[in-house]
Amino acid sequence: MPVSNIESEWLKQEWSSPIYAFFAQEPTIEYVTGWRSHVFWCTAKGCKKGVRWFLDKSDAR
Repeated sequence: MPVSNIESEWLKQEWSSPIYAFFAQEPTIEYVTGWRSHVFWCTAKGCKKGVRWFLDKSDAR
């Protein structure tokens, strides 16, 4: 499920780390056993890895 445009623009304001340059601009939202997470997909050639970030953790920001 893609992130909505409004939610995406709001969230992008907090994504200031240079590491985000290596991932797709739009993360996907996935639910794992009821827990919401963002999945950032690697954009390197041939890479199909995603990094999952759970939004309910104390370090979610």
